[in-house]
Amino acid sequence: MKLKIASLCAAATLALLTVNANAQHAATAYSGATDVTLSGTLLTSLTSLGVKVGYDHPAMVSGATATFPVVSGVIDLSTSAGSLLHSGTLTFDATANATKVSLEAFVISTASKPPVLSGVVVVNNAVWGRYNLFDLTLPAGTTLPLKPTGNTLMLKGVKLTLDPSMSAMLNKVYGVSQFTPGFDVGTANVTANVGANQ
Repeated sequence: MKLKIASLCAAATLALLTVNANAQHAATAYSGATDVTLSGTLLTSLTSLGVKVGYDHPAMVSGATATFPVVSGVIDLSTSAGSLLHSGTLTFDATANATKVSLEAFVISTASKPPVLSGVVVVNNAVWGRYNLFDLTLPAGTTLPLKPTGNTLMLKGVKLTLDPSMSAMLNKVYGVSQFTPGFDVGTANVTANVGANQ
């Protein structure tokens, strides 16, 4: 009887240790930023339509690079599945027809296949809803588990392409057909300051 109880206690302890080990794979993001460098192809297409790229704080645009602060999130270091919420707004102003498209409340979700960056789309101050904006391709050579340097987790060279939902929305807004799914949007560098989940 004592042997059975001891075995049960050992099994329970092992299960608890396993649960704790798994829990430590989840890391909470509390700050950071995502820098998106827009492709020349995208900028040329927008310019041909008379569309200017802008921003609302706390986002920033410098040259072809837009920066969005990370405000919260969680990521599983063992699988890379997770979600990062950003603040700031990216705007597209068309002077020809006075159409303004704003993209905001960005969320990077790596739990989906493929990973996506979604956002709330606002057209001329009317909320159209949350769209999958860009499909993401993680950098070649990315290995698991993800390994932060200190408390900083970085992913450089994430490729962004237009999601079918976003390409259809842009074509509808601007009355064109040039924004096809898979259209080259640019590349992103993601930096998240993380702490272990308790």
